Amino acid sequence: MSSQTNATDFAGILTGDDNLTVFADGRLVGYNGGAWNKARWFSFPSETKVITVFVYNRPNGFGGFLGVFSNGAVTDSSWKCKESSIKPDDGWEQTNFTDNTWPNAFVRHDNSGRHSSTRVFGIPNDAHWISAKNHYATRFICRRRISKEERLIKTTLITILATRSSQTIELYLDGVFSAGAVGDLTVVKDQHKLLAVHVEDKNVDNNVYFVASSSNGFRTNRSLKCTNKYHQGWFLPNFRDASWPKPYADDSNKVVYFAAPDAKWITYLVTRSNNLFCRWNTTVAEVQNATSSSRISTEWIGPNTNTLSTLVIVLIAIGGVTAAVVIGFAVSGYIWRKRRENNEHNIQLKDQKRDKWEIKGSDVTICEELGHGAFGKVCKGIMQASSRMKPRQSTITVAIKMLQDNATPDQLNDFLEEITLMKAVGSHKNIVNLIGCCTKSSPNFLVVEYAAKGDLLSYLRERRKKIKNTDMEYVQIRESTPETPRALSKDSTGIVR
Repeated sequence: MSSQTNATDFAGILTGDDNLTVFADGRLVGYNGGAWNKARWFSFPSETKVITVFVYNRPNGFGGFLGVFSNGAVTDSSWKCKESSIKPDDGWEQTNFTDNTWPNAFVRHDNSGRHSSTRVFGIPNDAHWISAKNHYATRFICRRRISKEERLIKTTLITILATRSSQTIELYLDGVFSAGAVGDLTVVKDQHKLLAVHVEDKNVDNNVYFVASSSNGFRTNRSLKCTNKYHQGWFLPNFRDASWPKPYADDSNKVVYFAAPDAKWITYLVTRSNNLFCRWNTTVAEVQNATSSSRISTEWIGPNTNTLSTLVIVLIAIGGVTAAVVIGFAVSGYIWRKRRENNEHNIQLKDQKRDKWEIKGSDVTICEELGHGAFGKVCKGIMQASSRMKPRQSTITVAIKMLQDNATPDQLNDFLEEITLMKAVGSHKNIVNLIGCCTKSSPNFLVVEYAAKGDLLSYLRERRKKIKNTDMEYVQIRESTPETPRALSKDSTGIVR
């Protein structure tokens, strides 16, 4: 699934009802995990010409697609949507596919929601759900071409989420108030150098946390400067925040899917506070400070200084030796740290090479759900074939087993043990074999051979019905046929001839 956004990429926050699979110029970007109310962050190459989505909707329910992009595109009537049962290998996800005859998307209600439970966090309220004309379509496809002008747009997608829906959010860009909201905020704005955020909880007993990311590389982490005290002009570009401490950063974002995965929850833990003021600047303030220090030093050793005393020379010598020692320790520590990181990286690579079953999440496309239970579900999908598969083909149909979104840690451990057991069993012609698994990234799933005729019990029962019907036909034929090849008769003596 798509996560990190590079400087040359643009981003989108998307969701579908129920299963959404996203493509960019025919390449799989990711999918939403089957939860319509959990929008996800997707990254697209800047040269993308066509975005295509495939939506699988559970029977007897409304289906739809909702999203916003950093280049200003949203889900509206400019998309082409068509109800269809065509398969991925028909080429609808490719750039050169002709969609001229497809109708424009049917635009439904916006994201404001009739009540809070129907609103999708991370997507602006004025974005609209779109679909094929038939709201109940089990499968439909939507495509949108990105024009050359849109590819040159340099706007930024910014999303912010506070811990409580009652907390207020204020966003300032380059010293100008840009947007405000309660609970969460997602906007598309022009490029900027300074981003400043103020989050406040009216309840003084609550501590404030928030997580945020943007398509120009901004992530909430320890690179920000934060405080819990209001300062006059704190959001202005020329404000000096050198005395502000770095925030406390919680573990990587594992819950808020519509923010970039490498964004972290941050707060101010020096003292408990219901206010949090944070600044993020693309310029490096340390470079300016270093320039100022250099100018001061030059002025001290100016042309008015004709001679240097012995004491000054000694002090300079001592300072030079001390600096050399400090630099030597720093270089040694840097080399040691790099060696350790390289060793850990090599160990990880060896572990990955050891596991022949591990596959990438982007190698699999979910097409439809086959069934589900209290803890898991099984879907039909398409997988990019590897070189070790026979016969050689570009894609294969597979069955994908995964947990529900609300699975507990114990259920996850049981699922991972099941994957380990299937790896140990190996392959056999008389069982449904393991093809691969994804345990290094979320969501975890296992891929097995797709049994087109269903499970063995249902197949045997169906065969039993056919055999029983065949036996009944045989008995009827026997009853209607004479016992000898010719008719029996009796002569005058009563002897059967």
